[in-house]
Amino acid sequence: MVEWFYHDPGQGRVGPLSADDIRARWRERRLQRDTLVWRQGLPEWQPLERLADEFDLHTVQQDLSSPPPLPAYAPAPVSARPSAYPAGRVAAPPPKRMSGCLIALIVLAVLAVPVIGILAAIAVPAYNDYLVRSKVSQAVDLRATAIKPALVEARSRLGRCPVSPEEIGLRDAPDVSVGHVDDGRCAFQITLRGVKPVVDGKTVVYVSSGESWDCTGGDLPPRYRSRACRVGTDTAP
Repeated sequence: MVEWFYHDPGQGRVGPLSADDIRARWRERRLQRDTLVWRQGLPEWQPLERLADEFDLHTVQQDLSSPPPLPAYAPAPVSARPSAYPAGRVAAPPPKRMSGCLIALIVLAVLAVPVIGILAAIAVPAYNDYLVRSKVSQAVDLRATAIKPALVEARSRLGRCPVSPEEIGLRDAPDVSVGHVDDGRCAFQITLRGVKPVVDGKTVVYVSSGESWDCTGGDLPPRYRSRACRVGTDTAP
């Protein structure tokens, strides 16, 4: 049995594991496409997405209801702040000259409230969009990376465009459609499911264009697509 290892930011090297263990942790979203993995025979650690075919990751549907792992974080120690006055003594009232500073602080706080509100109104939607794009990337981009060579191989083997997921080696993949567009070029479509209500049911279409792929088709809004799949760009096979 081939023994695999992967790098976890919080634990360091984890393993040895079997390929089935790697697939299970991928399904549970404990591993990401940029997670570094290694086995005997590899010259160096590799991102998991480069070995997707070796693990048949395109046949594994991730559980998108679970969040991806958070980065390792070590909270800074909090030291106790010494009391300004010894126990049993009552602090003297602050000198009157401090009242001007206090008024200035209150004015600054009042002025800061609308500024904070404006910044929050900008930052919160941007962060929500980032979360959606992250989930879309997991559901679409990595799967497409594995599907492209499988479709090219099937087209060469069959002498025509494959017309079903099974013809490119996908089983139990209701979110993937395979066929061709009106001009005869081979294509496949991924339908988003279980990601976020704002994108569930939306599609991304990949069309083979010689040595490259056009992934600008489908009705997924551009704001949630990867840069390569926005109008005006192509992505290599």
